Amino acid sequence: MPNGDVDDAAEWGAGADSDLTDDWLSGLDADSADFVRTKGWEDLDAVVRSYQNLESMLGSDRAGRTLTLPKDEEDAEAYAEIYDRLGRPAAAAGYALEVPDGMAIDEPMMDWYREAAHAAGLSARQASALFDAWNGMAVQRVVAMNRDKQAAQDQDIEALREKWGGAFDRKVAAARQAARRFGGDRSTALEEALGRAGVTEFLAGIGEAVSEDALPAGEGRTGFGLSPAEARANYEQRKRDPGFVAALQDAAHPGHAAASAERARYLAAIWPAQ
Repeated sequence: MPNGDVDDAAEWGAGADSDLTDDWLSGLDADSADFVRTKGWEDLDAVVRSYQNLESMLGSDRAGRTLTLPKDEEDAEAYAEIYDRLGRPAAAAGYALEVPDGMAIDEPMMDWYREAAHAAGLSARQASALFDAWNGMAVQRVVAMNRDKQAAQDQDIEALREKWGGAFDRKVAAARQAARRFGGDRSTALEEALGRAGVTEFLAGIGEAVSEDALPAGEGRTGFGLSPAEARANYEQRKRDPGFVAALQDAAHPGHAAASAERARYLAAIWPAQ
């Protein structure tokens, strides 16, 4: 066969293949057809095989469950889609949080936590787990703090027992008597400020002073010999004396015991027993 005939046959065959390929793509739009040509798929069977290979690699159970990674940290829209798909509630109020038994419910704090968890993209499960972990840690810290506080108070009382020796029980009894007569709600505040040993020593001084000065008094006057108003005025004047204040504040001062007893007498006069 002449060479010209061979060339004509080759050209005819190429054109026939091209026409066949274009025929099965005729139902696609231009973009889809270009995509098929780019991928090199020659017929529908090739497309199906390609999809089967993809599904085999990814797993058919993953269909519809894929996510697009954000372009960068500023891709808020992509992050929001991921958070929502992973279980973030539609709104912060959707987080169901359970407060441990015995713990006070702080609604403003819980609302703040919900808003913060939603902004951070936490799923409902993650937010609940973190909330439970935080509360568990908080309870443990409170228990530990109370235990340490009690241990410190016990240590202070033992130091006071050693300081007072045989007079310990008598002085503690005097402190309890003063607490009943004058303490009231103030005893708790004093203990917070001075510690249990400090307030015990303070009230013991008052109790002993009251016992020493329990003498008959005229109407409206105390065993200290002053009315409450007079005792308060005198005490305020004494507090302006630097020497008195120095002795009162320094336990090592030679005049500390006398200053403390004087203060106790003033306080007993200011708040006489009813």
